[in-house]
Amino acid sequence: MEEFLCDFNDRMKTQKRWIILFLDNAACHPKVELLNIKTVFLPPNTTAVTQPLDQGIIQNMKCDYHKYLLCCLIHNYNNITSVAEATRTVTVLDAIMWISKAVNDILPSTIQNCFAKSGLLHERRSWMKMKCPKTEEECVIKTYDTVKSLKNVEPA
Repeated sequence: MEEFLCDFNDRMKTQKRWIILFLDNAACHPKVELLNIKTVFLPPNTTAVTQPLDQGIIQNMKCDYHKYLLCCLIHNYNNITSVAEATRTVTVLDAIMWISKAVNDILPSTIQNCFAKSGLLHERRSWMKMKCPKTEEECVIKTYDTVKSLKNVEPA
């Protein structure tokens, strides 16, 4: 982990960027002093409440990933006769590409809202009034609308 942080610091230095990296208090996270990265450790036993990833970023990514998976399965519907066959239609490369796309689809406002919700940002920011991250219900509705929009397919 320390080697990764040093390499990441070098990349930030090359790009003339200074960043804050929030880490939980796991033993594997080294306490190192770096020039371009300030590490901030979350308090013990508060990760689920204070970590921005747990405030909606992961949920957004998973929602979009499931949408891509569902679209793939629907696209291959006529060629699938069993669950085992359905799992073979998805390759590891497909999953990696969908994860990458899902991460890149996360809006900056979602990230900002998740940081605000975690309490890691000052509350007087004007962008905090933006739309909140997707809820489970919004994810289901978005997926349903995607399925419904596909030609020749009626969701049950």
